[in-house]
Amino acid sequence: MDLISSRYRKPKGHPSKRRKMLAENSKKRWQKSSKTVEKTVIRACCFGNVFICAQHANNGPKNICQMHAQLIRKKQRGEEKMLEMSRQAARETHVKVDASLKNQEIIDVSVSYDVAGRDMGVDWAEFHIWKKGHADECDKNFDGTSGAMEMHAALIMWRRSISDCQMRFVSMLNDGDSKTFQFLSDNKIYGSDIKIEKEECLNHIAKRLGTSLRNKVKEWKVKKVTLGGRKQRSLTDKNITKLQNYYIKAIKDNVPDTDKMKTAIYASLMHCSSTDKKPMHGKCPEGESSWCFYKRAIAKGETPESHSSMRTYLSPQVVQKVMPVYQRLASDTILERCVAGKTQKFE
Repeated sequence: MDLISSRYRKPKGHPSKRRKMLAENSKKRWQKSSKTVEKTVIRACCFGNVFICAQHANNGPKNICQMHAQLIRKKQRGEEKMLEMSRQAARETHVKVDASLKNQEIIDVSVSYDVAGRDMGVDWAEFHIWKKGHADECDKNFDGTSGAMEMHAALIMWRRSISDCQMRFVSMLNDGDSKTFQFLSDNKIYGSDIKIEKEECLNHIAKRLGTSLRNKVKEWKVKKVTLGGRKQRSLTDKNITKLQNYYIKAIKDNVPDTDKMKTAIYASLMHCSSTDKKPMHGKCPEGESSWCFYKRAIAKGETPESHSSMRTYLSPQVVQKVMPVYQRLASDTILERCVAGKTQKFE
């Protein structure tokens, strides 16, 4: 009993004293870090791709808030200069690709748009101490959810595209979330005659295929039908990942022809369900250089190997259950938004 009570008893001290002690410790840690910053002779700060140096002299900023305000002002000047250089470089690149755009005052371009957020640790005691001292110098210009902020930022970019950049952003490459695209379309940035087109990111649409296949496994599991599991020819996570790769490759290898894209997508699925008794290679490409071992062997006049050597192997039942997913993601509507063959990941 003594052992149990000693292990699980409440910590010593009154609750109010413990809270006070924790607050004091947090304040001490913050003051310690502040002194370290103030003693720094030169502090380099990175804002996006703009690097700014602030020198701390005897007549310079006396605390972190003043230093932060000084850096903000220098950052804004640097950002404006960098933004103007980027706009000019983008326009020159478009003109270099298409010389007919040289004499046009306003040119039409495509934009890859995506906004990501991060956790600022608002529950930390240090954050509240910093926020109190930062309030007077804060440049916050928006109140609302992260989704609303993304739409608001896009609206600002599109509205100033002509006046500041002499460009129209007529196509938008983004992820599966269509809220921002719909918001811009409803606002009719360039009038009723010029519409903004939506382009799909190939990586995101391939992820959509994987998510849909996993949902199918769960959906049929509720109905007492097993599509996943460890059995051979089942829809395992490993096979789903491979199907995603086959899907995105089928699109990339055949852009901008949507008919060839669709044929290649269905070929990748039917190929995986083929057996020696029932080959399903009707949509696989012909020739000796074909990725299909069956069609490649036939083109060379050889006997095809057994289908048991295939790495991705699906049962007819699995193919039948997932076919609606492929019909949806291989539709003309979606493939027409993939003709550019672009992703938001720049390599």
